[in-house]
Amino acid sequence: MPDPRDQPPMKLGLLLDEWVPLLRSTDAGEVARASEALSSALASNDESLRDRAARLLVRALGQEPALAEAALHLLQVSWFPPTPGLAKPAAQAALGALPRLAAGSPAIQDAALLLANICRVEPGQLADLTAALDHELPAVRQAAAGALGRAGEAAAAQVPALIRSLSDPRAEVVDAALTSLCALAPLAPLAAPALLQVVRAQHGHRRYQALAALRGLLEAARLEGRSFPDGLDDGATAMAEAVADRDAAARLEASVCLGLLGSDQPQAAAALRQLLADTEPEVAAHAAAALLRLQGAPREALDLLEALLHDGEPARQQAALDALEGLEPSLLRQGKLGELLIRVTASAPGDIQQAIRALLQPATADRAASD
Repeated sequence: MPDPRDQPPMKLGLLLDEWVPLLRSTDAGEVARASEALSSALASNDESLRDRAARLLVRALGQEPALAEAALHLLQVSWFPPTPGLAKPAAQAALGALPRLAAGSPAIQDAALLLANICRVEPGQLADLTAALDHELPAVRQAAAGALGRAGEAAAAQVPALIRSLSDPRAEVVDAALTSLCALAPLAPLAAPALLQVVRAQHGHRRYQALAALRGLLEAARLEGRSFPDGLDDGATAMAEAVADRDAAARLEASVCLGLLGSDQPQAAAALRQLLADTEPEVAAHAAAALLRLQGAPREALDLLEALLHDGEPARQQAALDALEGLEPSLLRQGKLGELLIRVTASAPGDIQQAIRALLQPATADRAASD
């Protein structure tokens, strides 16, 4: 039998079935060449070649773990959009391969991405994916939970199932479910109470993820003039507690959320004042900006921002600029904050002056449009 590697590319479609077994080779070079050939076929403009490669790899998902893992990776990387006629067998084969994979295998993530791509093309497969959240094996639950957040708008209806998965006994499943819930939250604001519960109960990266998703919901509601999602009535209490998190990113998001919520509770302002002394300039600057939202122009917040803008360290200057960019133009031009920014444009380094002028430009355009 001729070596498929010696054949001209035009014959590739006839030799795909010879490339697939090489994916299990112990020779890294053989595996690389087989992967390249099959990946090219999956991405080909020749629909028959593309379809043949996909069918062979879907069939390989039922083979031993090493071959199934290689096939999962190739399909998720190179097969997009999946062929609609192959969507159902490919989804079933991917779910069927998961129980044979070792715990922690990177192929679990490949399976999640492949399943998400399939559901984008054929949303009818979402029902099987949601059912897999209750599978007895953690790898299947993890892949299903991870896929839903990437499956597009149709997956928003599966948010209640993802919320239930936040109580899964396996950490990897909870992490996948939380990531997907955060991704779908803009499409399903009913996720807000569950995210707030994560803020209350978790710490570190999980709390940060939930806070960042809530921040997105709050900013969108404010920008569009809508009321905040239901279930956030006691949000300020949870945010005020979160400002003490060891994770700086979580502290930053908690401070922004406190400002967006506009709480008049004393504990909200007290928590933000505490963050003005944070060792991370990004956290301190965003806490100052949040205080400006809550209490007009407290002197300590203005002083901190002015000091950062005049600081000789670019990272500290940028921290202040990033925090100010999150404020509405109407706040930037008001009272003492507006005076501060005008003062900075005359006294700060040139690049900072230019950045502040850019921040104020939308306000100038608003005034010109109204004249």
